[in-house]
Amino acid sequence: MDKIIIYSLFCSLAFFATDCSDGDKHSSNDEPRGNLIQPELYANVSTINSVSPLTGILEAYPCKENTSTYIGNYRNGSLNSIYASYQVSNGSTISGNNPVWLPIGTYNMIYWAVPKATVPIYEGMAENDPPISIGMNLANTYRSLRLRSGSSGNYYPVFDYVFGTQKINIGKDKLNAALQRVVAAVNVTIKNQNDSVFDSAIDSVWVTIGNISEKLDYYTATASNPSKTVSFELTPTADRKQMISNMVNLFPSAATPPFQLNILLSNNKVKTYQQNLSSTLSAGTKVTLTLTLNGILSEEDETGHFEVTDWVEKSENIDVPPLQ
Repeated sequence: MDKIIIYSLFCSLAFFATDCSDGDKHSSNDEPRGNLIQPELYANVSTINSVSPLTGILEAYPCKENTSTYIGNYRNGSLNSIYASYQVSNGSTISGNNPVWLPIGTYNMIYWAVPKATVPIYEGMAENDPPISIGMNLANTYRSLRLRSGSSGNYYPVFDYVFGTQKINIGKDKLNAALQRVVAAVNVTIKNQNDSVFDSAIDSVWVTIGNISEKLDYYTATASNPSKTVSFELTPTADRKQMISNMVNLFPSAATPPFQLNILLSNNKVKTYQQNLSSTLSAGTKVTLTLTLNGILSEEDETGHFEVTDWVEKSENIDVPPLQ
């Protein structure tokens, strides 16, 4: 099922667009609720640089021990396909919307989360997510880019995902996830060389970045097929001296991905600038791109603690020659 998530206030943040039903229900006669355990949960996200408390939505996918086979989660005493989920604020759970309830035993736990943004982010993100059902092999299941309609093969940006796994003994261990970012981020700013106002003849500005991975494996978050092109719009500042994008999240890229700036003028002419980036858009990396144009364009409940890592930041300044 295709799913689109729009960010708004944290209380309305949704990690997936889910069905409100109980999903695929199974008999609970063998495991009544009295034999089920809801473990406490602790999670952190670590990178080379630092660790920060998580605020956002975290989801847990229990799998059979030593396998990638999804087993579902108990809800109201019944086993169903809906994954467990937690709302987290400043590192601690404020509610378990559908917490983990499982019989005593050993499991492989898969964690996905979306931290609440601390800076303005691009809101037009979207992706394709498959329906998750009991018995599904998550190692053969993928989050994938969503194609923009009428966009000549360009795709939407994605969400700010963090990911982790844990082998857990329910009844003995706490849910303890070491989460890491599995997407890259980019900010783009363009300005004129003399900091002048952009000409009113500019109708719209957008960017495309190529060699972006098509999908992430649900079980390992491994990126694959870095052959796709993602596009996103830039918007003018109030004084029209800059065109900017909020933070855009992307699946990781191949090395030195191709970057293209596109400027549509009011006479329907499109001016472009292309260059391969020197920075690879790798997981956990945020790249800031500043392009300076040479000349003005004209019409021509607490159950645990969570943390999330900071970005590894890079930047590039690009002097753009006169656009043709």
